[in-house]
Amino acid sequence: KPRVRSIVSAAQRRVFAATGRLAVATSCNERCTATVVTKVIMPGVTPRQARSTRIQAVNAGRTGLARMALTARQLAALRRSLGAGNAVQVAITTTAVDRAGNRRVTSSRINVIAALLR
Repeated sequence: KPRVRSIVSAAQRRVFAATGRLAVATSCNERCTATVVTKVIMPGVTPRQARSTRIQAVNAGRTGLARMALTARQLAALRRSLGAGNAVQVAITTTAVDRAGNRRVTSSRINVIAALLR
């Protein structure tokens, strides 16, 4: 099975809080196709409204970058939520499939707080 890892740096979290753009670094130990699904979890927004999917080929030992962006409406909801003091989470689910058809799914969550806007 392929081993897949997704990373969001602290700098990327600040960029996401300010602009609604997120870059997820994805690496795999063998050649695979990685599907990265991000879901923003915040009060007042249904999960379907804040979901983004990117598919990319990742070579063995290399890192691919999956870029996502919120729509203007989603970004406004994110800022309202952060301004009200609510915690916002981004759930990242990465599915890697190698040439033999073996799949590995990993998931992680990152927290976005109002302090990142400053």
